Amino acid sequence: MPTWSIRTPLGLGRRLGWSPDPLPWTRGDWAAMAVLAVASWAVWAPLAARAQDKLATLRGVENYAWAVYDQQIWNYAHTGQWYQTIHVGYDNSWDWSGHVALWMFPIAAIYKVFPGAATLAWVQIAAVVSGAFPLYFLGRRAIDDRAGALLASLAYLAWPALWAVALSDYQDLVLGVPFLIAAYAASQSGRAFPMAVFALLAGAAREEWLMLLPFVPLAAPGAAREKLRQAGVLALCVVPYLAFLAEVRMRAAATSQHGTPLLDEVQALLRWPPPFTRTYTDLRWFYAHFLEPYGWLGILSPLTLLPLALAWSVHAGSPPSDGVDAMWNGHIHHMAPICAVLAVGMTLGFGRVANAARALARRGGVGKLAAMGLLLGVGAVGAWGAADTRRVLDWIHVSPAISPFGTAAPAPEWKLLADNVPADASIATDTVGSLLVSGRHSAYTYDDSLKDKAPGRGLAAVQYLLVRKTDISWVQRAQQWPGGAKIGETKSYELWKLD
Repeated sequence: MPTWSIRTPLGLGRRLGWSPDPLPWTRGDWAAMAVLAVASWAVWAPLAARAQDKLATLRGVENYAWAVYDQQIWNYAHTGQWYQTIHVGYDNSWDWSGHVALWMFPIAAIYKVFPGAATLAWVQIAAVVSGAFPLYFLGRRAIDDRAGALLASLAYLAWPALWAVALSDYQDLVLGVPFLIAAYAASQSGRAFPMAVFALLAGAAREEWLMLLPFVPLAAPGAAREKLRQAGVLALCVVPYLAFLAEVRMRAAATSQHGTPLLDEVQALLRWPPPFTRTYTDLRWFYAHFLEPYGWLGILSPLTLLPLALAWSVHAGSPPSDGVDAMWNGHIHHMAPICAVLAVGMTLGFGRVANAARALARRGGVGKLAAMGLLLGVGAVGAWGAADTRRVLDWIHVSPAISPFGTAAPAPEWKLLADNVPADASIATDTVGSLLVSGRHSAYTYDDSLKDKAPGRGLAAVQYLLVRKTDISWVQRAQQWPGGAKIGETKSYELWKLD
């Protein structure tokens, strides 16, 4: 059977730690890639359909947060400037009030070709699903078996808790998941330079990832010398990036209304006692489901799970009022870094189980029975975990249909606006309907941003008003506006043209 491996010329790869011990690439790996491609589509399609349904029916986790990303990226894609009028408070710059999300630049390039809030959600889901591919390479190294590596990747794709994170509307934090997994995969194979590059790509998703990066070399196999080598390469790449971020934040400090959220959260943990805000209910019905079905195998690779202590402490110590809650239909995107580490721990733990089973099987008939019992035990615990975590599917309302298109009837306001409001017209609506108007240069929420983004102007800042009928005071303002005319309505909204 032919094999292939990639080597760099003149030994440069070996000196940089690129490919000290390449794995052979066979037809079995191509077959595994084909299976993963089909499985990834089978997972991406219903999740994309669910995201489309959420958008069409205006039932996002937080509509205005999704809408403000949509408008921010729309403006950069079409005008080359970061600008948003949907939400009060948040800064207009790409670093997004301290979140330093460099991935917003390539996302804007994709958005320019495929505009719309659905594009943001679909790219996010694709990023999460693509984590199965670096996980396969991690499994090849940890499990030393192509079938086992493929099984670990398929378990990742079938992880309901990860689906919930993928469906968190659009949050750039989630985009770092596949890159942290790839960083661990490179680290486990001794490739220090690619490890550092993938770690940087994870950190570019948002600043929360930065606190996990120093732990990647710590889990590298081998003696302390290998860990220090990888840590040194990582530092050479990450330190200049941190200096760049520090300069960005210093320049933004004069105008920003926010600090750096990660520093604020870490500083809060330095208080004693730690400001934990979670209860046993959160532990049982939220955090525990992330360990199911196979995340718990990470306990067999404790150095891999070590950064979870810090990540979980930051999450559990953040008050829900700051937008960090423990709800499946809430701000679950903050769990994305924890999911990435658990996926790595699961795979490495599975590798240790496989190695133990092989060692037992070499000890005769009794050893073979013991190995079979070990594997069946792991499978039984996983099956119990899968049964327990099925309720997550109900909480996130994932459609079982494999379709790239949404199935829910769209809110009638979509057609109302498409038929009556020009694409370049300014408009205001409420925060619930903000996704209806976010794909344009000038759009406001009259119950959130209008006073802040158009001070002293009020409705004079817009040409159209899509007002919820239950917002009586705003309906009355439209009725009393000189030259105002109601040009359409739905069950919930009225559309006014303001002269």
